[in-house]
Order: sequence, then C-alpha cells, then structure tokens
Amino acid sequence: VDLNKAIVQIMGEVVARSAPNRAEIRADQAEWSIEQQQIKAEGNVSYAQVERNIQVQGNNAIADLANQTVNVRGNGGVITKISVP
Repeated sequence: VDLNKAIVQIMGEVVARSAPNRAEIRADQAEWSIEQQQIKAEGNVSYAQVERNIQVQGNNAIADLANQTVNVRGNGGVITKISVP
C-alpha cells in the first residue's frame, strides 16, 4: 500500500468483486488506484458477470470503476470491452 499515491498492490490469487457481487475479476496480481478509480489486473485474468452470463479470460485487464467498463486483453492483442450495468 502506497498511501501517498493512494495505490494498493495485491499479489497472489487476487479476487475483486463489485457490490453487491455483480461482477468479479480474478488475477495473479492487481493494482488499485484509488484516486483514478481504476484496477489493473495482470496474469491469468478472468472477468465474470454472473447476472449477464458473461465470462472473459485474458492476460491483463483494466477496470475503470468511474465509467463502469472493463477492458480484457488476451493473446495476440485481442481486446474485449464490457460495460458493467
């Protein structure tokens, strides 16, 4: 945790869930920028929205909490953009 930069870094089987558990990101590591309201996930990324039956996997993801979007990047540079309801 870097309180001066308002950044939280988490390593090892990271799980981030939205309240009330509408969406979930799993990854090997993640960085949460509190000021930017952004989560960057790296390594074995899985993003799911249970209510909408969506599941996407990739190498990394950026979740923009303010704009309620998630961009998941897979092998070969394919990007899947999902809006969170």
